[in-house]
Amino acid sequence: MKRILENFYKAKDNRNGDVVTFDFDQTVVKSFLNKTVDGEEQYQYGGVNKEIIKRIKAFKQSGKTVFIVTSRDQSLESEESAVKQLLKKLKIDVNAVFYTNGEPKARKLYELGSTLHFDDDPEEHEAIKAYKNLHKDFNITVKYPDDLIKDID
Repeated sequence: MKRILENFYKAKDNRNGDVVTFDFDQTVVKSFLNKTVDGEEQYQYGGVNKEIIKRIKAFKQSGKTVFIVTSRDQSLESEESAVKQLLKKLKIDVNAVFYTNGEPKARKLYELGSTLHFDDDPEEHEAIKAYKNLHKDFNITVKYPDDLIKDID
């Protein structure tokens, strides 16, 4: 709990009124839950979305506050596939990482002041839309990450 509060206050200190957020799984990286030899579930890394990574770096370079907001269950992360480890390995600098542990992201995005969010999950898009209807001051645009990928066929 202490770490969550520290991350929240750290994020609040970094907010500059221009906050961009990104989902992690299937948005920044392609990853999936898989069972280990012991039968435990853990996240497996499966590649990156280069267009999203370019976008993150461009937003950071332009001075925007960039957060990762993931619905991952933090307790299922393994060392090699943990969000912060993968970001470090991929040399992606963000202001903070937030976990919702399976809960919809809308409330966290509202708390962070996100004005633009990239997410692959249609259910998250619907939850954000519903939250916007309840909170008229929630001014956010939500985009699908694969819309940035050009069809080469």
